[in-house]
Amino acid sequence: MEKPAHRSRLRLSKPFSRALEVVRWPAMLSSKVFGARTASLMLVVLLVGTIASTRWIGVSTFAGVSFQRLFRPFPEYALRDEYLLYCITTNTTLTCPANYPPTDSAERLSHHQCPDYFRWIHEDLKPWKKKGITLEMIESMRKIAHFRLVIVNGIAYVEQYDNPFQTREVPTLWGILQLLKLYPGQLPDLDLLFHCDDYPLIKKDQYMGSNIAEVPVLFRFCGSDSAYDIVFPDWSFWGWPEINIKPWDWNAAIYNNDWNKEIAEGFKNSDLSKQCTSRHRIYIEGYAWSVSNKYILACDSMNLQVNPNFYEFFTRGLVPLKHYWPISDHPDQICKSIKFAVNWGNSHVEKAQEIGQAGSKFIMEQMSIENIYDYMFHLLKEYGMLLRYKPTIPPGAIELCSEKWSCVPNGLEHMYRLESMVEGLAQRNPCAMPPPYSHHALQALLDQNARIKRQVEEWESKGNQ
Repeated sequence: MEKPAHRSRLRLSKPFSRALEVVRWPAMLSSKVFGARTASLMLVVLLVGTIASTRWIGVSTFAGVSFQRLFRPFPEYALRDEYLLYCITTNTTLTCPANYPPTDSAERLSHHQCPDYFRWIHEDLKPWKKKGITLEMIESMRKIAHFRLVIVNGIAYVEQYDNPFQTREVPTLWGILQLLKLYPGQLPDLDLLFHCDDYPLIKKDQYMGSNIAEVPVLFRFCGSDSAYDIVFPDWSFWGWPEINIKPWDWNAAIYNNDWNKEIAEGFKNSDLSKQCTSRHRIYIEGYAWSVSNKYILACDSMNLQVNPNFYEFFTRGLVPLKHYWPISDHPDQICKSIKFAVNWGNSHVEKAQEIGQAGSKFIMEQMSIENIYDYMFHLLKEYGMLLRYKPTIPPGAIELCSEKWSCVPNGLEHMYRLESMVEGLAQRNPCAMPPPYSHHALQALLDQNARIKRQVEEWESKGNQ
């Protein structure tokens, strides 16, 4: 095997002061890396000053959430040589190294239970629980999907069918590559199709009665009560360079963007991380799902959530009046409902702050980097166990590895890949998966949330403060 001329080791420790050890890396890349990091650090200093001077006037700054919690340290990994990037200057085609992927056979114990929202994995896969997933179910969605992901013997392959909006598939596939490095050899062979747009497509009303056994399979970033699409963590967890959101940067906000204008101006005005400064924050969907909910919740402000039509993998774990304030989605009631919520929050500052704190705590603790990877792991593992055929590499698929996205400098995209790169296997097994909901427990949960929302509607109708 040819020895690499240049190799890099990036140890993930702290988001903005990670120790960067460069081993014979080209000088051009090193300067870009350090230049971008210096700019990021300056931005954080300015951002802290802005937040400290504008948030929750009259109550405690950050509402009890420390700066260290907003920017949590990344977990420590045991560095291994095979996790280093093999960036060979003569390798213009960026082929994957021969020792990819890493392997590991060590037995480890899981020391903690997965968050309760992991139980929804069982619900999302329930349509295929009895009869499994056939190759025909996969093939039937090829004309709709953006890409096909196949994992065989721990190696990922992708067959691209179409280009989604922006480059959503790239950080998604990058995250899956990091998962395979974090838990090498622990996932079964897989074959799945992914659609990256914001609207579920597998409608339940088209698969009633005997047709339920023929439900096709499609992964995406959101789901709905009227669709069978399987929900997967969205691309922004690994950075969203178009609007300057870094990997796992919870101190960010997504307001409405004029995408045509931002594209024309090179996204120079779309640093939305500066907008996390309000006492009340509104989450409202557009024509489809919006990625902004987790960033709004993380702001430590009371989240006024207009009742959504779509859900993400974690949002079914949120409880109204505990993590957010529910807002009517009826067109004639939205403004009235928002006004009531804001007046209530201004009249009950401490209680409103408690709701903001609870939503922020949910994001900080229930959606740690470890839990995101563990959710992906359990979802893909449970899904793989349902396949009724042996996955094979499609003729048009290409092999994926970290080098294909990390060895060629490409602005923020390149920086975000390096910042979120896994360089060692996990020191523990994935969290312990909770059991499925019983029918009674699931119905009780749904009834509880509906009852709380009805209570808020009654307060609004009576004008109770």
